[in-house]
Amino acid sequence: MSDFLLKTPFFRLLMALAIGIGLYVAIGWSVAGLAVFVGVSLSLIITYLLFKKRTDTNHISGITIMLIILAFGYWLAYRYDNAIPRFEQNNKSGIFAVELTQYPIEKQRSVLVYADLIQYSDSSSTEYTKGKIVLYLQKDSIAMSLKSGDRLMVATTISLPEPTGNPDEFDFGRHLLRKGICGIGYASTDSWKRIGENRGFSLLRVAQRCRMYTLDILSDMNITGDEFAVISALTLGYTDAISPELNDSFALTGASHILSVSGLHVGVIYIMLGMLLAFLDKSPRTTRLKWILIIAFLWFYAFITGLSPSVSRSVFMFSTFALAKIIDRKSSIYNNIFFSAFVLLIINPMWLLNVGFQLSYSALLSIIYFQPKIYNLLYVKNKFIDYCWSLTSVSFAAQLGAAPICIYYFHQFPNYFLLANFIGVPLSGIIIYLDAALLIIHKMPIVSDIISFLLIWATKIMNGGLKIIEGFYFVSSRIWINMLQLVLIYISVFALGALFYKIRYRDFVVLFVALILNFSINIYHKISNADFGELVVFKSNREIAVNYIENRHNRLITSDIDNAKRMIANFWTHYHLPPPLYWDIDTVWGINVFVYDRRNFVLLTSSNIYQTYAKRPLETDYLIVTRGVLPSDNLFKYYFAPKSLIITSDVTAKNRQKFSQIAKDRNIEYHSIAKSGAFRLKPDNR
Repeated sequence: MSDFLLKTPFFRLLMALAIGIGLYVAIGWSVAGLAVFVGVSLSLIITYLLFKKRTDTNHISGITIMLIILAFGYWLAYRYDNAIPRFEQNNKSGIFAVELTQYPIEKQRSVLVYADLIQYSDSSSTEYTKGKIVLYLQKDSIAMSLKSGDRLMVATTISLPEPTGNPDEFDFGRHLLRKGICGIGYASTDSWKRIGENRGFSLLRVAQRCRMYTLDILSDMNITGDEFAVISALTLGYTDAISPELNDSFALTGASHILSVSGLHVGVIYIMLGMLLAFLDKSPRTTRLKWILIIAFLWFYAFITGLSPSVSRSVFMFSTFALAKIIDRKSSIYNNIFFSAFVLLIINPMWLLNVGFQLSYSALLSIIYFQPKIYNLLYVKNKFIDYCWSLTSVSFAAQLGAAPICIYYFHQFPNYFLLANFIGVPLSGIIIYLDAALLIIHKMPIVSDIISFLLIWATKIMNGGLKIIEGFYFVSSRIWINMLQLVLIYISVFALGALFYKIRYRDFVVLFVALILNFSINIYHKISNADFGELVVFKSNREIAVNYIENRHNRLITSDIDNAKRMIANFWTHYHLPPPLYWDIDTVWGINVFVYDRRNFVLLTSSNIYQTYAKRPLETDYLIVTRGVLPSDNLFKYYFAPKSLIITSDVTAKNRQKFSQIAKDRNIEYHSIAKSGAFRLKPDNR
């Protein structure tokens, strides 16, 4: 271990920087905390200066440097987070002048654009403003024709990114804030117009236009549908054309890493360039030229993919490898990896929390360390079998590093990942090579048609193979782990790595204890959740979802089963719940009635109730009202007499205000899911 630390100084620096960033994320900004770090560091520096000639003080200087880097990471995270503009008031309405920073992204019901704020106006004033926002424009051909650099005048309301408010759901609001996005808005067709474009030079804008040009080449070659989506994602990092169904297929089979340009794809290009330029390995001077050309080609590739953060990170990482070759420095490959991560976190400290960043480095480090050791466990003479074994060893090594992170964030493990990689990895390499050839010779009629044909069928075979695997029984396992279990899993991986290096009793003990603790925590969670019960009305603007669990019976009332499953799956996995029994929304009268924990519930989804005559209002404990119900005092005067009123998040702000006033006048307990998050009710212990 000491030898490893000696050869990889950037490992220690990276750990200190990451801990500092993590402390800010965990506890927020504290001047007193930063003062403690700085004070201890100064004390250690003084101690080092006073006693450096009398005794060995190297450990004091090392600790001092680590504390300084830790404090630096803490301050960096604070500075980055503090630089994100926050509106003084949420739901700020007015007329905003904005400039698009990316090309529009077509969604199912709208067009999404990323934009920079330029100016804000209302009835009383005009002021310059800054910040990055997300706008959802009404879907039409005009919105889809926009491009990066266009300037719009938009009449809208900008709201702060907020937590989803649902249990165990991905926090999209926090995700946007970490990306520097300070607001979200929606504009219909008649509430925005294009007022010009930024004609100044922007390297990022030129890069995005290059990517759109290359995407147009694929379209011109009659590459459409899922084939276009996979090829554009795999080679150009353009993931906006991927349908939810296609994304689920890749995720379930363990091939989702293929759909996002990362270290795997850049590594393929890095190796390909090394092979193509191998003729330059004749002298030290031409060898340096080779690695300079590789760096240039890698950044050119990043440029035509639009200089997206994920691609740029991977290209920077491999550029450090090539740079080490240029300066002829025989440094540790691990030190080069840690150096690249250290620099990237200085550029953007919030990348530490980015799943893609974590997966790229964990998978790469695991492949570099474990793959040769796993491969050497079996010697095979047959070249084809040897190739299969080599691919198997890479897959196993990558899973050792990346699987714990995938399980922690996405809560599923693909049981057939090995089979999926046998199909996906070789074919993805072939697709990258064919697409590169097509982009180069696309103007040569016959040859380009042949390449296009081969490219389409290679993609069809890959998609079809993964679709077959998706249909296998028990294709994936739903697993829930917490942060402590994630740490224990990586302790197990490190102990296993140490045993591969040298078999020692201590490492066996560490591996055994970490595994036992992990299993014990999992068993404890299952036992503690054995009698779990709860009713949840989920927050969603797209579908109605009322989930109630009692005596391990899981029931879900929903208007859209597929979307509801995506939203609630993590919640079910967390509490080890069985698949639910689905109930459809009543579409005749819009009334669903059910009982939970001896309390009566009515789910009202339509105003058709007003067409009936009632002698007296129905008494109920809870009335759940959705967008389809018009607010009226008559609803409570003639039809329902609830103790509590729950308003779902799809109800408009105007109608929520009316329902709130009615509830206040009638002394009814009121819960707005849009404002307070999902409604959750635990059973009484009666």
